Amino acid sequence: MKGAKATINFSPILLLSIKRYLEGRMDKALYYSLRDICSLSYSEKAYIVNYFFDLNNHSSILNLPAYEELLNKRRGKSLEEAVLNYTTQDITDLIFLYNLAFLPSDILESDSYFNILLKQGKNYTSSDIRKVIDYQFNILKEVLPLHSKLSQEGVLELTSSPNTHPILPLLINSTIANIPEPNLPLPSNPFRYPEDALVQLKKGRVIFEEYLGITPKGLWPSEGAICQNTLDLVREAGYEWVATDEGILEKSLYLKIRLDDKMPDPELLYRVYEFKGVKIFFRDRALSDKIGFIYRNMTPDEAVNDFVNYLKEICLSLKEAGRYHILVALDGENPWDHYSGDGSLFITALFSALTNLPWIKVTTPSAFLEQRESVKKLEVLHPGSWIGANFSTWIGEEEENCAFELLRRTREFLFEFEKMHPNDPRLKSAYDHLYSAEGSDWFWWFGKDWDSGRDDLFDFIFRRHLMGVYLTLNITPPTYLEEPIVLPTIIL
Repeated sequence: MKGAKATINFSPILLLSIKRYLEGRMDKALYYSLRDICSLSYSEKAYIVNYFFDLNNHSSILNLPAYEELLNKRRGKSLEEAVLNYTTQDITDLIFLYNLAFLPSDILESDSYFNILLKQGKNYTSSDIRKVIDYQFNILKEVLPLHSKLSQEGVLELTSSPNTHPILPLLINSTIANIPEPNLPLPSNPFRYPEDALVQLKKGRVIFEEYLGITPKGLWPSEGAICQNTLDLVREAGYEWVATDEGILEKSLYLKIRLDDKMPDPELLYRVYEFKGVKIFFRDRALSDKIGFIYRNMTPDEAVNDFVNYLKEICLSLKEAGRYHILVALDGENPWDHYSGDGSLFITALFSALTNLPWIKVTTPSAFLEQRESVKKLEVLHPGSWIGANFSTWIGEEEENCAFELLRRTREFLFEFEKMHPNDPRLKSAYDHLYSAEGSDWFWWFGKDWDSGRDDLFDFIFRRHLMGVYLTLNITPPTYLEEPIVLPTIIL
């Protein structure tokens, strides 16, 4: 579509995952899907029955009577009872439908082969499963080359995130969580390893450049989490700009940007700021959340009209054309499960409308900076994330604080070990486990604020990474790492 541009963020952990799949690495779901069905053990079938019904609520697979029949065999029964209800053909059908559900909906509708299989509903074969997975991998092989090509052509700007998606301010000093929330209970012994935050930034950049062949200018800090000291490290790691949420700008300016959903001074939000030599874009949260949470319940035309009217109101309120930007930033993967057609109808209609509006230009942050020299310097940068301009999603609850304490103890052990054995070749692997444990997703699921339904599994993997630090160095892990942080349900 002529004139369409967009910015897409690749987390390094996603790039690594794509690379490992293409190299032949398998997770359990893929491994069991490709196994000879008749040779599956009871525990392997239990895994399939337990996890292969985890499909998004808008998948066309859910409308199949045959899928409903398979699901009914699971309902109201313990896992042990349910597994015995499934025949070999049932397991084959479930594996096929589970993998088919991950193909884009437009392919399911337009590809005659998969369309016929979808309507068939049951009695699939191992050959059918293989064809679906081969198709998945044909798509996967094109992801990175296509994005690199579009970036080089100027259609896309590709940005990176820290290596394992950690909350950088909490690595620098976990007590920073008390600045936005003074009464938030924190671990008695803080986690303070700013050097880890810098490594996470630099390693993420190296992985990005290696796999995409592009030097990123922009950084999306994990969960939009930043603080003043973060910007020193971001600059040292070679990034020119970051993006985060308008809530952080509000607290940095000590004023309200919106009053009763109106902006008395919209120029505050729609200009570029600078702190410690790094440019900062603050997203329009209301407009971003419309895409993330509101437009899914509207037709594409209704949603696009609402989006355009919002933009028009903003542009009419700005005093000088061409000086300002409107940043729309949201999770790239989460919304589309809830849209009809995986969001493709809405996205196509949106870009078609935007590229034909004479009073607005669709661009990317770096392209905007190349055309604008004027930036506003911030005197203070308030610490926070794009969730409430604070950090309480990842620290402050009992489980989260317990996890941070385990992380701190393991980090201190590794610090002391490295002082004694600075040239030990096993240190790299030990640090890889540590950096993985520093990722934000473990802490996201700890506590009561979010529930994955699999919190015990996240807990298990988190503690396995901490144990891996010790085991890599041929040292027996402390017994307290064997104790669950959350109450377990089932681990297969």
